[in-house]
Amino acid sequence: MKDHSAPMRKKILFIDSPLVPTQGGGQKSLLLLMRGLPAADYAVSVAVPEGPESDFCRDARAAGLALHKVAVSYRAVRALLRAQAPDLVHCNSATTRLTFLAALNARLSGTPFVWHVRVMEQAGWKDRVIAGLSGRIIAISGAVARRFAHSPAKVRKVYNAVDTAVFAPGLGSGDLRGELGIAPGARVVGTIGRLVELKGHRTFLRMAGKIGEKAGRCVFLVVGAGEEVYTRELKEYSSQLGLEDRVIFTGHREDIPALISLCDVVAAPSDGLEAFGRVLIEAMACGKPVVAGDAGGMPEIVENGVDGFLVPCRDADAYAAAVLRLLADPARAAEMGRNGLKKARRFNVANHVSGVEKVYAELIG
Repeated sequence: MKDHSAPMRKKILFIDSPLVPTQGGGQKSLLLLMRGLPAADYAVSVAVPEGPESDFCRDARAAGLALHKVAVSYRAVRALLRAQAPDLVHCNSATTRLTFLAALNARLSGTPFVWHVRVMEQAGWKDRVIAGLSGRIIAISGAVARRFAHSPAKVRKVYNAVDTAVFAPGLGSGDLRGELGIAPGARVVGTIGRLVELKGHRTFLRMAGKIGEKAGRCVFLVVGAGEEVYTRELKEYSSQLGLEDRVIFTGHREDIPALISLCDVVAAPSDGLEAFGRVLIEAMACGKPVVAGDAGGMPEIVENGVDGFLVPCRDADAYAAAVLRLLADPARAAEMGRNGLKKARRFNVANHVSGVEKVYAELIG
């Protein structure tokens, strides 16, 4: 006999509306959240704009999630909400047309709407319009929360998560040295992220040039992919700096934990608009010391001198000095790595999911 006393699962419709086609940290964080929500309590599906099958789509399907592709039009979004009849719409996006259409249709249908914001850049009146249509706004850092000073009562800060089963110390790097052509004993400094201006790769390359041979043989990894033109510009800039034999552009890689394990130091030279700094907690979870910029959301992750160093954004000299300090003092680097590992464990998936569930509870009980 069916147990009518059992609570009904809440239907959550996620909508992902990325600004770029490549899968970034925001989509990786969304996948962790969707997989982490208790299946006994939530029925989860996700919608994305019509277009080619992306890495995010493939990963969502592989996780067993129902995925819908929707045209970016009022009628299509209205039809999606009517067909899915969710208890709550959770939009993972920047200020896009799809975000607005989802928020508008949710309001017109009386469906609670959560806007999960992962960027710091303000969008003027568009922010105010979508914030007005939102029941709650999840900000991934205090830096993002400050973007919504006009709607503080709606904002809830929930930090991103790291999968500590995937990113952990002692994972080993296999034969990556041989594959990448890194000599035995060479020190490795890496930066990981999409190849876009925001991530500060030119600062990283200038830093590499300033470090040179001061720490002995040192190799610099640029891990990630981006648009062809920008990637070519970075490689040309590396050549202009005379770094052809020291900088390795790996392109897109799936083995990020192993690449982090290969590094002695992980640098995040993003400019002042880095909203969080996902790679920082991934590196910390692997027990690696980090060097990051002192703006945006990064100071909320890194405690200067304890689990890494914070330096002025875009200051290649300061980045080089901090990296050299870590390479010259392995004991201190190891201590920072241990401190970072303790901190990273607080950014686990369970804590992240719990934070989001508290936001849901404010809207749908």
